[in-house]
Amino acid sequence: MSASSGAPRRPEPEWHRSDAFGLIIESDWPLAGSRPAGAERAGGLSAAPVTRVTRADSAVFDDAWTADAERLLEYRAPDRPGAAVSFTADRASEHYRFWAEDFGRYLVSADGGTVACERGAVGRERHERFVLAHALPVAAILRGFEVLHVSAVAPGPGATAFAGPSGTGKTRLASRLVARGAGFLTDDVLAVKAAGGQVMAHPGPPFMTIRPDDAAMLAEVGGRLGAAAGSSDKVHVSLPARGQATALRVIYHLHWGDSFLISPLEPGDLNRVLALSFVPYLTTPERLERHLTIAQLVSAGVAQFRLQTPAGDLSDQMLDRLEAHMRSAGA
Repeated sequence: MSASSGAPRRPEPEWHRSDAFGLIIESDWPLAGSRPAGAERAGGLSAAPVTRVTRADSAVFDDAWTADAERLLEYRAPDRPGAAVSFTADRASEHYRFWAEDFGRYLVSADGGTVACERGAVGRERHERFVLAHALPVAAILRGFEVLHVSAVAPGPGATAFAGPSGTGKTRLASRLVARGAGFLTDDVLAVKAAGGQVMAHPGPPFMTIRPDDAAMLAEVGGRLGAAAGSSDKVHVSLPARGQATALRVIYHLHWGDSFLISPLEPGDLNRVLALSFVPYLTTPERLERHLTIAQLVSAGVAQFRLQTPAGDLSDQMLDRLEAHMRSAGA
């Protein structure tokens, strides 16, 4: 049967390309930070694995959700007694599937090569936030990377990461250092890979999210920090410059306190690094082995410090001290 006599073919999608988490990302819509697929690939990532992100009709997800799957995680807000489930993660034979309240449904193939997103689940900014903050880190894990729950900057030839639970100021520190000239690596999730006996840190998406009440950083939007690029529950900022993949040199573990204080941590504590795992419910044997290897390399070769900061704004003097310490620590 000729093409003209059969059913009409669906037009080829217009692909857009970006890079994050060590991957080349090809999307069928202009995902934040992407450019037309004909543009030259940035960052020297032409040999990086490719993950395709597409929008699919709800019927695709309805079919996928009828298949047998193993429930990996079912999340309820711990501070809301009796709260309904707001996030689920399942593993089926050919893919991982995710549902998040207000964000819709997503499928990530078992090899990390494709991500399917439900059309029209939420507004574009909120939709993309889930794709970039969760679905693509999962794809990176399945593509052979490890991902850590940290913010990171590149103040020089090496990377500096800031670790701590949500709300301890990781983005606050990273944004202030970027505004002072450091290269931006990632807002919340850092993809890493062992190479030549060291841990290489790969840039995340080229934007960060800032709390609406962070007046100091909002004042930098449109200037040193970059341009506003939409909002969800936070303000999204498109960074003017992004660092390249580089060796991880320093990790600061954040704590609140009455004063600014930096103190060294004893090397060799694997649990401290293992606790930085992002998407901890994804426990394939390959991922567990890789995560242990990264923890061993970080514990042996990456300087780690306890960084205590006050809850209020950081003064220029505090940031001066931190930048000097970062230089002396090898970043």
